[in-house]
Amino acid sequence: MSTVKKELFGKIAEWAKIVSEMEEIAKQSGLSENELIENERYGDLLDKSSKIRGEINYWLVVNKFFPFVSLTDKQDKILDIFHEFASRDKGLEGKEIEDYFENRLITFQKELEQRAKNILHLNLTALIDSRTVDLYQEALDCYIFGCFDACCILCRAIAESIAKRYIKNSSHGNLLVGEERDKKERSVPDILKNALSLPEELVGLYAKIGTKADNILHKKDVKATEEDALKSFNLLQSFIKKFPKTL
Repeated sequence: MSTVKKELFGKIAEWAKIVSEMEEIAKQSGLSENELIENERYGDLLDKSSKIRGEINYWLVVNKFFPFVSLTDKQDKILDIFHEFASRDKGLEGKEIEDYFENRLITFQKELEQRAKNILHLNLTALIDSRTVDLYQEALDCYIFGCFDACCILCRAIAESIAKRYIKNSSHGNLLVGEERDKKERSVPDILKNALSLPEELVGLYAKIGTKADNILHKKDVKATEEDALKSFNLLQSFIKKFPKTL
């Protein structure tokens, strides 16, 4: 179970327990809603409930309900309890979550606008195939919308796609697949540099794009920042501009 899912369901279970105790106090005391607030124990529980509910709201919004995929039987039961109590507590989907959305979207919009300004326009249609154009747009969207790891990884995939297509169209595809049993498959940078004699600067761009993506994929402690994603995207644009136009 992911850390986020574990913490989220722990909070839901804790919140449900508090609400259950509050309802029991209300039932046994026979006090009105206003009188209950003056009750010390009930007041403490109400404060705790509000705080935990805010944390649950935050994680539900941030994770877009993805933590609810592939639930265990125990988690299903906890979720049923959550929905049961939430249906009684209209505040859970009321102003708190509306305020969160409003404030977050205002900030998010400013972030999107700034990141969109950071990217220079590049005409791709005459350079690469339509599928790679689509991937390029996805990489751009990933950067603008803050998915920085995905942006870096897609940049590597795009550079690799362009390079391999060029290698195959240059009749050197056999070097990629290693068809001859006594010969090992050669790396893309090796083929570009030594078989096709492309400039070292271009091969260096390819290597830089690939290294960042490889580190993200294979090293647990490596996570791309906004600056990393922008750098990878700029490197990709330079790679495309400098790459031979005959594809």
